[in-house]
Amino acid sequence: STTRSRVVRMSILSESITSIITESKKKKTINFVFGEFIAQSLIMADQIHTWHWVSDEKNTHEVLGDNYKKMRDLLDDLVEGYISNVGDLNYTYSSKLTTKNSSKKLIVRELNEYRSLLGDTIVASKSMGLPTVNDNLVELNALLDKAIYLLGMK
Repeated sequence: STTRSRVVRMSILSESITSIITESKKKKTINFVFGEFIAQSLIMADQIHTWHWVSDEKNTHEVLGDNYKKMRDLLDDLVEGYISNVGDLNYTYSSKLTTKNSSKKLIVRELNEYRSLLGDTIVASKSMGLPTVNDNLVELNALLDKAIYLLGMK
């Protein structure tokens, strides 16, 4: 299923980020993995936006609507900060979005999977010495925490 393959891709990417932290600080490797993190982030932002459109529950619709807009802004700041400090950003964007009205439980599970990947990326960004990039990642994490909390309330 689309959800399962997305979880597998995030798990593999998470492992890659972890190995960079422990094994390598080479610009090309960091650039590729950070680029792939951005690709997964764009996919997640698109998925959140799609869930927002198809949700038939007012609370879920509002929480996701607020989330995807702020997430896009944060990703824009994050990528611009990265490019200005590191240079090129390489990634491949390919996605199959879930266009069905999904349960809050499924949405929260996918947001938590993405948040796990984000946590690994935060750790990696600290080793790169890019405080602005790290600040944007931490803010993105807080945004996800808020959405997960609000979706779990009702």
